[in-house]
Amino acid sequence: MRRQAIERVRAWGGAAGWGLLVVAVGLVLRWPFFGVPLNADEGGYAYVAQRWLDGRGELYGDLWISRPQGIFLAYGLIFRTLGTSVEAIHAGAWIAGLVTTIFVWLFARDWMGRRAAIAAALVFTLVNGSPYLEGYTANAEVFMALPAAVGAWLLLRWAFFGPPGPPIRGGEHEGGERCSRSGYWRHWRRC
Repeated sequence: MRRQAIERVRAWGGAAGWGLLVVAVGLVLRWPFFGVPLNADEGGYAYVAQRWLDGRGELYGDLWISRPQGIFLAYGLIFRTLGTSVEAIHAGAWIAGLVTTIFVWLFARDWMGRRAAIAAALVFTLVNGSPYLEGYTANAEVFMALPAAVGAWLLLRWAFFGPPGPPIRGGEHEGGERCSRSGYWRHWRRC
């Protein structure tokens, strides 16, 4: 029992170390560009989002831009939580990239294992923050990668374990095995 606990702590410690490395790499790549003025796309998103969310125009009527509403909601969330400055917008894009990295890591871990997950997270962080690909910007691609990564991970989980069932409150699984943990979803987490 004690040995298992020690090994779990080591595994989480290693994962936390790699996670901190990914955060640091992402921050180092984006930091020099936090104050760079908004490009034409970012400025358009910010302008439309601010007016749409303040009720000063109707999207695709008075405020027309050929993007789905999700980008404006992402900008609105940034405006309400971090502020409306250039730095806040770029920091919001960095945070969205970090959350996306978590789901890239989860996908790779579930499909290929822990080492592949670390590599996938590092590669995604390097590509996502690359100045050559304008990774420092708060463009739609940065924000759309998050639901795409979540969807891919959920699809993989579904393919491996089937659709989620009702929550289990302790008791037995279908096979008669005893489960003492409560609140876990059948098929997604085995006791």
